[in-house]
Amino acid sequence: MLPPEPRLQVSAPKDLEQYKAAQGEILNSYGWVDQKAGVVRIPIDRAMDILVQKGLPVRGAAPVKQGILRTSELKSGQGAGKTTQCHTAIVSRPEEAGE
Repeated sequence: MLPPEPRLQVSAPKDLEQYKAAQGEILNSYGWVDQKAGVVRIPIDRAMDILVQKGLPVRGAAPVKQGILRTSELKSGQGAGKTTQCHTAIVSRPEEAGE
């Protein structure tokens, strides 16, 4: 039995599938979040690799410029050579905050 008109969501399973696909694309790709401000996103797997390599900031340490990623760590053609904000993960360590 269908709900009364207006039916705003005709195919919930298909809508959910499309939503999950769109979110997966965002989580697994490089792209600009705000090109004018230099904000990019990186794949979640790459962000986790960087986090494992560099570690988490230590509580009580000097202030950290969080979310800064050298684009030399990005794939070529994705803005390599610039320093830009990382939308996906915190990648800086306290000792790198002054760089």
